[in-house]
Amino acid sequence: MLGIMLCGASDTADLARSFAEVTQGLGGEPWHYQTGEILYLNNATASWEGNSRRTVAAADLCVFVILRRHGEITWSTELRAALDGGKPFIVLCLDTTYAEYLALTRNVAVDAIADDNKRRLVETMTELESERQLTVATFDFNTFKDVYRREAAKLFEEALQLLSERSKRQTLIALLGDPAGSVRPTV
Repeated sequence: MLGIMLCGASDTADLARSFAEVTQGLGGEPWHYQTGEILYLNNATASWEGNSRRTVAAADLCVFVILRRHGEITWSTELRAALDGGKPFIVLCLDTTYAEYLALTRNVAVDAIADDNKRRLVETMTELESERQLTVATFDFNTFKDVYRREAAKLFEEALQLLSERSKRQTLIALLGDPAGSVRPTV
């Protein structure tokens, strides 16, 4: 079963049920730190960052969600682990938070933003879009399921296309390697 990890700050609890419904509909198993559905080790050297890295490494897909809060481990550990590990992921952002980010970046210097949470969200969004040039899909609470399903479907479509291309290459290699042809004429 596909392990699909919901990554984000504590306010992602507001979408956990919707995330689980869509994930299960896709044939996946929802993983979310707030429900304990992550890989973790409890020992003398345990850390939330280490557990997050382990879970990202084991996940088949990571779904990064930005609501209203900045999640330090999400952006400093989980995103880095996904990028470094070549893990497929999508980034979703609440439309009102995205609109506020755009307004702030146009009208205020980042270091002049007094609210620490808002400043860190702006820094994160700037890194995602301007520096890393990642696509961020927006949603509202009524469209989250549809947007998540659509974005996941795009990844599944890409995966199917890659499987098709691999199959075509294997067929071509088999034909080139066997001049008599492994494809026999029909009578």
